[in-house]
Amino acid sequence: MALSFDTIWSKPLVAEAGGDTDLMIRITAGAAPAGASQRAPIDVAFIIDRSGSMGGGKLEVAKQGVSVALGHLDQRDRAALVMYDNEIDLLQELSPVSATARRAMTDTLRRIEPRGSTNLGDGWLTGCQQLAGGMPGAISADHRVRRAILLTDGQANVGLVDPGQLAHHAGELRARGVSTTTLGFGDDFDEQLLSAMAEAGGGNFEYIATPDQLVPFFTRELGELLAAVAIGITLRITLPAGVRGELISRLPVERHGKTFEVVVGDLPGGESVDLLFHLTTERGTAGDLLPVAIEARWSDPMTDDSATWTGGPVPLLRSSAVVVAATASDPDVAEKVALQRAANAQREAMLLDRQGRFAESRQAFYQAAGALANAPQTDRVRFEHAAASQLADYDISRPLAEADHKRTASRASRMVRGRRDREENAR
Repeated sequence: MALSFDTIWSKPLVAEAGGDTDLMIRITAGAAPAGASQRAPIDVAFIIDRSGSMGGGKLEVAKQGVSVALGHLDQRDRAALVMYDNEIDLLQELSPVSATARRAMTDTLRRIEPRGSTNLGDGWLTGCQQLAGGMPGAISADHRVRRAILLTDGQANVGLVDPGQLAHHAGELRARGVSTTTLGFGDDFDEQLLSAMAEAGGGNFEYIATPDQLVPFFTRELGELLAAVAIGITLRITLPAGVRGELISRLPVERHGKTFEVVVGDLPGGESVDLLFHLTTERGTAGDLLPVAIEARWSDPMTDDSATWTGGPVPLLRSSAVVVAATASDPDVAEKVALQRAANAQREAMLLDRQGRFAESRQAFYQAAGALANAPQTDRVRFEHAAASQLADYDISRPLAEADHKRTASRASRMVRGRRDREENAR
């Protein structure tokens, strides 16, 4: 099977008077096939900001990154190319990446020069429409990896600019199988907008601080897409009566009574994602068992077929408060919960800073650092504790530096999505 599932309680029991615990669902993808012929075909739209602020060499580096990415694709894959400023130019409709098409796109890129303002929303939607429409082919859209890669160095200031609406559209497109990765280049883009679009859209949000980071990013992003062994992973988690739940991870979720439907997205071979739930129980009788049911669905590009898994953790057990207090928490779950809650606190701290509420912002960073100080002291926790503590000590008479906003947003976005690969590689 392409995926394996582990379910781990922070504590597998709760007090009979009522209590709470955390559940981690870890999804791990098997190794990608060694042969290049055994992989999912890719549809990708490159959507590149060509506004005036992309001058000074930025646009040249972006074009180089797209050219490198195209070099990873072949005839099985399809690509579209969109350039945007205040106008939208669909330079290449979605089409197979033959050697001729690759040369044509590369030649087109060379002729592009920076100009105009930034109609990010319409540029992005133009690329996504290419992916959502697709083209007729032998392989169904469900078994293709489809991703929009959006790059900008500035603010959305023309057309659709509302972050909530753009994130909503990203979530709707994700439901149709189109994911979105966003790249912020330099220190003048809106990190809250780009991170919200990527999280709702099921892709990655990356902060590109310097031009030399851009080409390696495209190489890593395309490598991730080419290595996908499961597409469109969706989980349904059903809680028993008397148990309430909260999804800690920032993934798209819909609730239907006691059932949570969580969209995880695509997963490359050899990598894993952790979903974290916080559960609260009502009063009951010692000895009661509280089962949680899980069903997973995804598309397997190796077999061009759909796959499912059903299971769940050992049922929660109601017990005495004394026994619960004497039971140690699972350190792996405790670490991941602390990291994701700290990431959420730091996101709130950055929002407060943007609002000019500097003292409250620093207090939120202190709370994040405090949560991490009480977590198992892994290398990752120590790294994040040091980062949060440094920001907590920032001067309350002035805002955070733009680079701090961008770096923190990028780290927080990785943590709350539970992707262990990019978390660990990003330090």
